[in-house]
Amino acid sequence: MKKLMLVAASFILAANVNAQVAVVDTQYVFENAKITKKVNEQILELTKQAKEKIKSEESSLSKKQEKLKSQKAVLSSDVYAQKEEALKQAIIAFRKSFKEIQKDLNLKNKEKKQEIAEKISQAVDTIAKEKGYDAVISKTFIMYNKESIEITDQVLKELNK
Repeated sequence: MKKLMLVAASFILAANVNAQVAVVDTQYVFENAKITKKVNEQILELTKQAKEKIKSEESSLSKKQEKLKSQKAVLSSDVYAQKEEALKQAIIAFRKSFKEIQKDLNLKNKEKKQEIAEKISQAVDTIAKEKGYDAVISKTFIMYNKESIEITDQVLKELNK
């Protein structure tokens, strides 16, 4: 993919010698944008809530397991087996719930990062149109560029509006 982008950029530049080109460090913009910090705080809060829920459920299951062990001597084998099976089913449900919570958190994180990437793209587009650039290339595809064609700070400023 990187080679394809580099080849495409080369053709654009070769076709139009007077092309106005800019470079943006999208990784830097992503890491330093206000929206990224806000999203990270939201994800952190969701993770904290999920951990609390899991810890509470885990504690409850542990108590039920200890209670069942302490009742083993006084319960009939059939009743004990039923309660043990019910506990096993609760543990299975807990594990499934845990996996769903993890999956949901990962999905939300991915969606939020995609939203940020789209906003970065919009900010790049806005700056490129304002400044009249024919192409904007990600710094990850370039080994060297003049500081004069760097628009990273402008993109970050636009994104933080």
